[in-house]
Amino acid sequence: MNNDFNLDADTNPKICPLCHVCAKTSFFKGGNVCDHLFTLLLTDPAFQASVINIPWVNAHGAGRGLSQVDTPIREFRCFGINRMKIHRNITFKRLLLDLYQDFRCQKPVVRLLGRPFQRSRRHIEMDLTYRCNLKCQNCNRSCTQAPSNLEISLHEIDSFIRQSLDMNIKWERIRLLGGEPTLHSCFSDILDRLLEYRSEHNPTLRLVVCTNGCGKRVNRILSRIPETVVIKNTFKNSQQRLFRPFNMAPLDRARFALMDQTAGCRILKDCGIGLTPLGYYPCAIAGGIDRIFGHHFSRRNLPNPKDEMLDQLSLFCRYCGHFGFAWPTRKIRISPAWERAYRKVMT
Repeated sequence: MNNDFNLDADTNPKICPLCHVCAKTSFFKGGNVCDHLFTLLLTDPAFQASVINIPWVNAHGAGRGLSQVDTPIREFRCFGINRMKIHRNITFKRLLLDLYQDFRCQKPVVRLLGRPFQRSRRHIEMDLTYRCNLKCQNCNRSCTQAPSNLEISLHEIDSFIRQSLDMNIKWERIRLLGGEPTLHSCFSDILDRLLEYRSEHNPTLRLVVCTNGCGKRVNRILSRIPETVVIKNTFKNSQQRLFRPFNMAPLDRARFALMDQTAGCRILKDCGIGLTPLGYYPCAIAGGIDRIFGHHFSRRNLPNPKDEMLDQLSLFCRYCGHFGFAWPTRKIRISPAWERAYRKVMT
């Protein structure tokens, strides 16, 4: 291998002579790589050898050297270095945080220390559709367990933007999810509306599309997304991955009696409130739960910042396998409450 260029080396990193961009820093820290430097990197054999085994490169380049990839340089940059983020559902850090939240949600601890999690006022996740092109077991939107073509309307997106402006809410981050969000029948229209909202009213907004990155149709749509939108990609396929046993309802476990469901979990803080085809919830997962159990207990309008949404937490957390702690699994695990609900919704 040609060792003249090594991204891991601290000495003599490749620097753009025009923009003074450091390739090593940009590549590993998610920064931008200018077009002329990126073009230079694509033709560098050492760079090709350094990155060919990285998952997103291997996925998009089909295991070939970058010089052999028949993808326009701009598109390849779009998919890779510039704004593609690899997302992993299960990490050691998250397992530790789940253990901590299990302890903090115990009723005596909540009475002593207060509620550990508050619903977000600056982050929101939009479940655009429950359509999905994969069959992930333990899906926390029940896309596998109870498939549906239900999707959010353009009217709801317009209403969200209008109400955000009326309430003077400056969102820091909006995530678009599903299902697979790119399968929404009007995905490009939704993205255009949100980009217009950001351009005219909220220029610091971070707009994120969360995708499984699977299939030609999905990747074709992803390739057309403007570079100012972050793509959070799990790079899934038909092989089952580790998931938390979402369908193990806490109310079916004896120790649930010791937990305060209004305490919520870290998803409230990390992900934000949810806007789903059914309305607003303290998290988008709660909307997926409501779709199955049929409580019809959404907020039809954007919640006032003073609304803690505790009534929804009290109802939906009792069904959610993310509440408390549970070991991840690839096997299907469904507790009695979920079995009854799925039988009802699928008949």
